[in-house]
Amino acid sequence: MKKNKTLIAILLKIHADLKKAKFVYFMSSDKAIFPEDKRHFNTQQILRNRFLQEIQAILQSKNIILDHFDDQEIRFNSLPLNKGGVESCEKCIQIDRDLIASYQSIEALGMMDSVFYNQLEKINAAVEKNQSYLEKFALEA
Repeated sequence: MKKNKTLIAILLKIHADLKKAKFVYFMSSDKAIFPEDKRHFNTQQILRNRFLQEIQAILQSKNIILDHFDDQEIRFNSLPLNKGGVESCEKCIQIDRDLIASYQSIEALGMMDSVFYNQLEKINAAVEKNQSYLEKFALEA
């Protein structure tokens, strides 16, 4: 019972972080200069949206009702991305690392399933790709 409550708390945190990540990737795409960079950030935004829907389905299966009206607050409070590519890419990495830590908490509970493993794998790959973008930005500067 305690494991289940802990899992729900972690899933709620993941849900909130995925909402933020979705908007941060959207803004990063907007700041990107090259089409392949825009494509990468757009793809990551779409993935975060799919992950969000999967987490919502899991929470709903556990009879957790989610408040969909907090999207406006997240949209305006989590997007201080005014400076450009490097800062927005760093923000993507930061949020993804927070997500990775949450998924590792689920793994430590022994409650990982294929949905969580798949999401974690794709987020890890995105962090690696974003790191390469930071290196590319550094070379261009």
